Amino acid sequence: MTSKPAPPNPTLIKASELGEFEFCRRAWWYRHIKKFEPARRERLADGQARHAEHHGQVQTAIRWQWLGLALVAVGLLMLLGAMALGAG
Repeated sequence: MTSKPAPPNPTLIKASELGEFEFCRRAWWYRHIKKFEPARRERLADGQARHAEHHGQVQTAIRWQWLGLALVAVGLLMLLGAMALGAG
């Protein structure tokens, strides 16, 4: 005995849809609300790859920025320490 798949539930939101929505709300809207599927899937895949690459670059830049701020903070602490020792 085989069971029939459940009918689609319009109020059910899949986890993959949430990820898609978070990544690009406009693309989610076109696909799930307007029921528009892109004609050129290879261009879509290329765009997704470029977005992923850019995301990685942004994350790297953020890490470098935090490292720079930490180094400035350490430098300021060292300067204050040197000034305190020189004044005493």
